[in-house]
Amino acid sequence: MASAVIGSLIGTYDLKMAQQWRDEDISHRAQEKQWRDDDIKRAYSWRNEDVEREKRLNKLENERRITDARSEQLSAVSNLSALLGGFAMVANVEISLPDDVSNIVMFFYGTTSAAVILCMLCCMLMCTLLLLAITQYASQELETDLRHLSFDELDVESPFYVWWLKRCEQDWLLAYKFFRMGIFLFLCTVSWVGWVQFEKTAIAGIGMTAIAALSFIFWQVRIESKWRYLLYFPETKIPPS
Repeated sequence: MASAVIGSLIGTYDLKMAQQWRDEDISHRAQEKQWRDDDIKRAYSWRNEDVEREKRLNKLENERRITDARSEQLSAVSNLSALLGGFAMVANVEISLPDDVSNIVMFFYGTTSAAVILCMLCCMLMCTLLLLAITQYASQELETDLRHLSFDELDVESPFYVWWLKRCEQDWLLAYKFFRMGIFLFLCTVSWVGWVQFEKTAIAGIGMTAIAALSFIFWQVRIESKWRYLLYFPETKIPPS
């Protein structure tokens, strides 16, 4: 009888301990599952951070390439305007005027030459100042503006485009208008040179005027109309100030 009671107690104890071990095993497995889930979430978060960091670095590099391209464009226009303005200035200094040249012809020639120099000078100065503005923005503000973009905005927003359209686009278009006007006046100066140097030979003046007119038409119809789109940025959403 006593052995039966002892056996029953031992069996009950074993059953209780087995149940406890089972509960502890289930709890441990649940804890391991939680640890695995935490590891997966942490790895996923780190991966997203790495992807975002790499994407922001690529975006910054792309923005810097855009600023470099715009700087090259401004530098090219500035150098060409300086070249044409300098050529007009040298032509004024080096030209040998006949003694009997008409005052009216001289007035138009001098006025046109001065207008060429001033238009090209304004274009060169504005392009130079825009270059300085781009340099300052790229070195001081670009990274800050890029950090303010969310991850989803990196593919659709361009900080440099937005800054350029808000701060520099109008000045750039004005500088290019000066450049276009300078080219037109430069060709007019070429035609006036024919009338100044060859006033007594009308055919020479007519020939130089015709060549200048054809050159301007070719510039407008074949060159500028074809490549004018290079002067503008694509449409970009500008957030309110």
